[in-house]
Amino acid sequence: YISHPNGEKVTKQFLETGKYEVEVLNKRYPAKVYLHSPFDPENKRMHGNYS
Repeated sequence: YISHPNGEKVTKQFLETGKYEVEVLNKRYPAKVYLHSPFDPENKRMHGNYS
């Protein structure tokens, strides 16, 4: 979950300039923000196209 520290709207620019981590079992790992799905960027699977 990402929120703006000043309570402002979270914008694309805000997301792209941030530094993020994911915590798993009390260990932090660097994370990247993807504004589009890296797995299915054109949403073909959502429309039943699995080829």
